[in-house]
Amino acid sequence: MKNEVRWLIGLAAAVLFAVMFTSCAPPKQYSESVGELSSLEEAYENGWLTKDDLQEIADLHNANAQCAEQLEEDIAELIKKEAAWKLKNDEENPIAEAKAEDFTILKYYGVYHQDCYVVMLDEPYFEFPAVDVDEWKEIGGVRFHITSFYEIRVWRK
Repeated sequence: MKNEVRWLIGLAAAVLFAVMFTSCAPPKQYSESVGELSSLEEAYENGWLTKDDLQEIADLHNANAQCAEQLEEDIAELIKKEAAWKLKNDEENPIAEAKAEDFTILKYYGVYHQDCYVVMLDEPYFEFPAVDVDEWKEIGGVRFHITSFYEIRVWRK
């Protein structure tokens, strides 16, 4: 009988320890990145996009147009997962509640060099001031007409 009581006390202590340990664990982060998501500037500086690519993207963007082809759904999901992963794992301002399903791809500008997908994503976790945006930004010698706070992003497999 004494051994059974000791065994039950030991089991209860182990369960209590496990509950305390898991309740103090940090918030769950996505386990891994599913590609690389960068700005147009970074993609150009890293050699992912050429000046001709930037010009093609700018021509679409400045005309308030997008690629005629549809973005594949599985690629769209990977882009959204990477966007959420980046926010969850941001070193300065992590957003623990970031989820892929909260993102929307507003525009698709095409795929370049077989692995660089160019999109405009919404920013579901940020609030922007209620002001009109109307400026020009130059990237790699190519001018982009900026009319919103949403940025063009490049996702690479």
